[in-house]
Amino acid sequence: MSKPNATINTIDPPPFAAWSRAPLAGLALAIVSLAPLTSAPPATIPHAMPLLGATFMHADARTRHAGMVSMRAVRVLPDGSTQAVAPMLGRGADSWTQFVSASSRGPVVQVGHESPRQGGALVTASIDLQNYLVGSGRATQVTGYPGSHYNNAAIAAPGGWLFTSLLASGGQHVIWKPFRGRSVDLTPAAGSFAYGLALSPDGQTLAAHINYQLNLSHREGDSWGPFTRVNTGQVFNFKPQWSPDGRNIAFVAGPYGDHSDIWLCDADGSNPHKLASRNGYSGASPIFSDPSVDCHGGSSDVPCWWGNRIVFTASTDATTTNLYTTDTRGNVEQLTFSPPGTCHEWPAASGQWLAFERRRGNQRDLWVVSPDGVRRRITRNAKGQSVIWPTWGRSNE
Repeated sequence: MSKPNATINTIDPPPFAAWSRAPLAGLALAIVSLAPLTSAPPATIPHAMPLLGATFMHADARTRHAGMVSMRAVRVLPDGSTQAVAPMLGRGADSWTQFVSASSRGPVVQVGHESPRQGGALVTASIDLQNYLVGSGRATQVTGYPGSHYNNAAIAAPGGWLFTSLLASGGQHVIWKPFRGRSVDLTPAAGSFAYGLALSPDGQTLAAHINYQLNLSHREGDSWGPFTRVNTGQVFNFKPQWSPDGRNIAFVAGPYGDHSDIWLCDADGSNPHKLASRNGYSGASPIFSDPSVDCHGGSSDVPCWWGNRIVFTASTDATTTNLYTTDTRGNVEQLTFSPPGTCHEWPAASGQWLAFERRRGNQRDLWVVSPDGVRRRITRNAKGQSVIWPTWGRSNE
């Protein structure tokens, strides 16, 4: 797959000398001096845009509960408007929906419900969370495990569904739910915390982080084999992402929180190594205007593959983040050029398409880069409103 256009100018970039003096710490930043890309209105997109899902919310909510129940799963259309996905779900006063993923089987929407009495700190024991496959005006629950009320991030796999489930007995485990037959707990030890599921392009290898260690499981018949730990030597390993050709896995690793960087390993878990620095970026992107409202400091901002390169967020200064890209050899290029106090983050890609968030104050909008290299601000939200967490479906779905 060819390398996408490597420079996105969401504002006119400063003169070459002004930003080439401050590359990411510890990296030989590959500075490129290219003419700014032109903007174009969404109506002139020359290619059919794949399904782009996201979640609408009120970022200026004064409590976490109020912000959560304002969330609704949406599809973002090429003209920048949004269309509700599965409006029949999450109708209760204390309920919400989030766009999770899209595959050939249809969009997956997560539905949550929480008592307003728990409107302060996050209390997962008080939240009901399930995932539904949406299609033809119907919604079919695809998660669920005995004794669990909190089921997260379902992904479709050949013959069934994979998701994580918070068990009544303790821990959050990886669950395999075949289309026919009983669900199976794949997690090796009771009480483990599993998250960040990612399926290889051929559907034969599952990557996840278990107790913040990277693990791999291979398909065995109608189920999955035991997880094998990848020894990175790092305390914190998070959110593996498969390359489109299935040869590599990108992930975040390092100390917990700040100073975790972009790492890479081969498909079998061999050769894990640091690839690029995030320059102290914590990886937690706030979703509410009031930082005290956010649980865990915000939502996890993780890298993605864009063609044969990895797009990731890194700090420029204390109030500013930008997007960067690296190849598998660690050659880094800067993608966005944020004015102080503005953050570009949450990249998501599908083939030659790239989407990301631009955040300033309590407003977030989505930007899209099409295969011709033209970038567009695709949503225009009112102050205090946000469209967050862009997620692409497969092309032509």
